[in-house]
Amino acid sequence: MAPSQPASIAPASQPEDIDSLEAALAREEDSLRSLVSLAESPKEEALPDAPPPASPPSPTATGASRAVELESSERPCDRACRALDSMRRSADGICRLSGDDEDRCQRAQARVDAAGELVRGAGCSC
Repeated sequence: MAPSQPASIAPASQPEDIDSLEAALAREEDSLRSLVSLAESPKEEALPDAPPPASPPSPTATGASRAVELESSERPCDRACRALDSMRRSADGICRLSGDDEDRCQRAQARVDAAGELVRGAGCSC
């Protein structure tokens, strides 16, 4: 029997209330902005495409420790794109629950659009 995938690697369940979705949107937006701010440092013009040198996985790396190793070796553009995708899912949930014409939906979509511009401006293509 194959070992089950650790919870940290499995897709997180999407919250089903607007306040939780807005909180998730804010968390991912903060994460994305942190990644993009790395690109805006004087040393770099865009997020690097090459992953940092990875050490070989330890033979005992399993579960959550393996998930941390995978995430830390992931390219910044990949991480920024994942954060943007999460923001889109949260915004979609907000719009589904509040209605497309409501202010909450429009604000969420505007935040996603602005985040998309930041990611593209950093040289990432998602």
